[in-house]
Amino acid sequence: MSPAQAESSTRRWRKKLYDALTVRSYLGHFPFDRLKIDKAFVEGVTSDPNDLAIIRAIISLGHALGMRVLAEGVETPDQRRCLAVMQSDEIQGRLISRPLPAERLVEFLRDRGARATPAGRSGSMSGD
Repeated sequence: MSPAQAESSTRRWRKKLYDALTVRSYLGHFPFDRLKIDKAFVEGVTSDPNDLAIIRAIISLGHALGMRVLAEGVETPDQRRCLAVMQSDEIQGRLISRPLPAERLVEFLRDRGARATPAGRSGSMSGD
């Protein structure tokens, strides 16, 4: 890795960490029941040790606060496996389905043998 690439990677990692810590400062002020891991972290879960460490911390924090943890932007089976090992409660992303128009959602759930759930709910780690 060139010095310029290393500096860019460090800058990106610092921004991600800052964003994660900023979110943490707001958690105690709102009645949240779910913590969502941004897809920017999920993208690097299998290749970037910093993203892996941040995801572990987010999952641990969410569970310690009694929240379910949802990872967004899951696109590969390897990402799903990593998140399952780290005990993410739910996933969403193209691995499950591309975005669907509302009229296709019931058909999609029926074909998968799933029941419709309230808006905002996503697939569990074991339901796929």
